[in-house]
Order: sequence, then structure tokens, then C-alpha cells
Amino acid sequence: DHTLRPLAPRLYGDYRVAATAVSMQRALTKAGLAAPRYLQLLSAEGTPKPTTAVFATTCFWSGEAHFGALAGVLITRAGFSHGQEVVALRYDATRLSAKTLERHGKRIGAQALTARHIAAAPAKDQLYYLKKSPWRRVKSLTRLQKVKINAALARGQSGQRYASPRQLATLASVGERS
Repeated sequence: DHTLRPLAPRLYGDYRVAATAVSMQRALTKAGLAAPRYLQLLSAEGTPKPTTAVFATTCFWSGEAHFGALAGVLITRAGFSHGQEVVALRYDATRLSAKTLERHGKRIGAQALTARHIAAAPAKDQLYYLKKSPWRRVKSLTRLQKVKINAALARGQSGQRYASPRQLATLASVGERS
């Protein structure tokens, strides 16, 4: 702060990107400043033990987009299980309950499945909406940023609120060539 007191405790031993982001977010909060959305997402990627859920969907593209929009969903993966299109999720159970996930799934006709063998859908079907946009050329996006931007694009939104200033500059430069 302005008196040179530390705003966050010193990092000892845990130098992962997510741990650093958590420390930065705490410092901003202590200083009375809001952490940018991209820093919040980076912090969330360090969730220690994400929980897994699988949903049968009529279309995994819309399933990925629908579930990816939920706060607490960290990863979505389109796939197949026993002939059905499915979406596998990794989520933070401290922020999102299984019951809430099931309720949101029912809105799109998705049904929760017990853990089964899941075959990944082809790469072209993963994060479908992101891959059809100039965002696919922004290589510095984290997995969680991709999930959230994919969900935003599916809803007709830009996804820019999830990106850092540098990523937005990259998007502007690659968008002109798309």
C-alpha cells in the first residue's frame, strides 16, 4: 500500500500461477479494488479438488455452452458415452452444488449420469463456438477462459470480459486477419 505495508502475505513454496493469482486478488481486495475478471478466473483454476459430473445431452455443443456459463464450472468436455452425446464437467463444489447442476441440466433436457466411460468428441467439436470465432487464435487463453468465452459466444455475447488487456490486443490483431 502507500505506506509500503504488504497487501498480501508473501508466497512461500507455492509458486503456481493460480496461487500467485489468488495472492494478487487478495491484495487488490485488501486495497479496496476489484480484481479483474480474468484474474478471478485464473485464481479459480487453482481449485484444489474439482468434482466431476457427466450429463447426457441432445447436443454437446449447447451442453458445453450452457454448463460453461455457470459460476463454478471449471472445465467442459464434449464426448460420447454408450451412443449418447455427453458433456463431462469439472467444477468447484464449494461454489456450485450437484443439485444446482442437475437443475440447470433439466432446463436444456440434460440428464445427470453416473460415472461411465466417456470417449472424447473430436477436437473440432470441443469448445465449438470459440473455435468458430477469432478467439481460436488467441493462444494465451487458459482452459477456464476458453470455457467461459465459448459460453458467452453461444449466447451471442463477445466474451471480452473474460480476457486480459494483452489478450484483447491479440484478439484485435488476429481478428483483422480472420
